[in-house]
Amino acid sequence: MQEIWSKAMAELRSSTNRADFDAWLLPIRYVGGDRETLRLAVPDQRFKDYVVTHHGERIVDAIDRAGAEGAAIEFVVGDDPELAAQRPATIERPGETGQFDLFGVATGADDRAASPDPGLLTALRFDRFVVGDANRLAHGTAQAVAHADRATFNPLFIHGGVGNGKTHLLHAIGLEMQRLRPGARVRYVPAAVFIDDVVAALRSQSSTAKMAAIRDRYRAVDVLLIDDVQFLQNKTQTQVEFFHTFNALQQAGKHIVLTSDRAPSLLESFDDRLRSRFDWGVIAEITPPDASLRLAILHRKAEERGMRLPHAVALFLADRLRSSARELEGAIIKLEAHLRFIGGEIDLDTARAVLGPLADAPSFRFDVDAVQRATARHYGLKVADLKGNRRQKLVTTARMVAMYLARKHNETSYPELGRLFGGRDHSTAINACRRVAEWVVADPAIANAVAAIEATLGR
Repeated sequence: MQEIWSKAMAELRSSTNRADFDAWLLPIRYVGGDRETLRLAVPDQRFKDYVVTHHGERIVDAIDRAGAEGAAIEFVVGDDPELAAQRPATIERPGETGQFDLFGVATGADDRAASPDPGLLTALRFDRFVVGDANRLAHGTAQAVAHADRATFNPLFIHGGVGNGKTHLLHAIGLEMQRLRPGARVRYVPAAVFIDDVVAALRSQSSTAKMAAIRDRYRAVDVLLIDDVQFLQNKTQTQVEFFHTFNALQQAGKHIVLTSDRAPSLLESFDDRLRSRFDWGVIAEITPPDASLRLAILHRKAEERGMRLPHAVALFLADRLRSSARELEGAIIKLEAHLRFIGGEIDLDTARAVLGPLADAPSFRFDVDAVQRATARHYGLKVADLKGNRRQKLVTTARMVAMYLARKHNETSYPELGRLFGGRDHSTAINACRRVAEWVVADPAIANAVAAIEATLGR
């Protein structure tokens, strides 16, 4: 079984993004087993709950392919195999119902909310969401939706990159509505599940009855929370069903909250009439956390885990890890695992050991003024040209390149980018960044220009 686990880990390493693998899979240890059971140790209960919830099915699949198909998988809190007999946390496999029980048979108290929506995670409450400039609008509107008796900001469309809190806010809205109005009918569902439900109903021999049941499930609610709506792209039949569900809820005055990895205007493979409905309410962007928010997240997550995080270490981590809140939380989990299994203290050496090669990554952060000056200088223009209304090709190209670099190196939000470049609309900034990202790949001249400007900034 130890060899099986080694093979499974090799597959998981290649199929999981590095941050998630290092934070959530690497700390798992093989502690025993037989031909029918694989026993794995995790640092603590919260770590176990997260792994089983977010990576359980992936682990099962990897172990099946490694040669132990059908074996039971037990998670043990700590590294004592004897604990498994007292409180195993088994990942159950799909049964006759086809449902995947992520929490197993003997986990005790877990993080799932009670009826009516067992899909909500009680750990993802508003009071555990760290607020800063990067997410203030999304957080504020999410709270307003949760506290409103009637549908407000409807729909609320939250978009942003992976790991910055979109899903957290969805769960927080549902939990808060259930707390304030215990009878509220709340349904949280990832878009992929909605797709599966619709496709299964359409393919069923009794498709009419199945579709009627699907419609009842998604329309007989007080709030519908759909995560990662971008996955509906290119799903024509599913989009049609979602369009009618959206209209039914909207007309009934029910809340609709959606998340996506991009703004509605960038959901190019959506039906226009559906995409236009996303603009009816409030569109709130969550951007990567700035320096102060990164520090706040690190200290909060350390405090939640009972760890004392020296400020010097927090500064070091915040300087190196800039992409998402999830990456920051992963670093705290890895620090804790390092202390549990290797020992020592939380200091800069420990932080460097946890980050690995990322610890030596250069820290590039340039203010927008510096980017504008360097870009204007490269193209033989004035900064005023980048902020003005000249439409010559050279000027518009330089302006878009400067927006792209400001976004890349200064974590500037799209609305702020538009303001800093002559009071332009945020959609102009979005389009500029997207087009330059495409040009960097396809056009050597643009790629060389971007590299040359970055080199100038790095001096």
